[in-house]
Amino acid sequence: MTALEMCISTLLGIFEKYAGKDGDPNTLSNHEVKDLLKAELPGLLKDQSGKEGVDKIMNNLDYNSDGLMNFQEFAVLVISISACCQSCLKEMSKKK
Repeated sequence: MTALEMCISTLLGIFEKYAGKDGDPNTLSNHEVKDLLKAELPGLLKDQSGKEGVDKIMNNLDYNSDGLMNFQEFAVLVISISACCQSCLKEMSKKK
């Protein structure tokens, strides 16, 4: 597999690992999102992994307003975080 194919496979696997513990295997509940953030992004999102932070993330990404995060919404979360990281790295390299 190519590097990008491995990334996609990894994202699918991470979503599947956390989805369904509270019911539907095709969505993440608030509790499942919190568990995912704590385990998979402990350094990047430490200030957002509390209940208020998870609620804010869910409200911002829950495009269909069902109170759950589907894979498409999860993908937007991952891409948004990646874009923020890339912007921060650019800013840091400009300062050096």
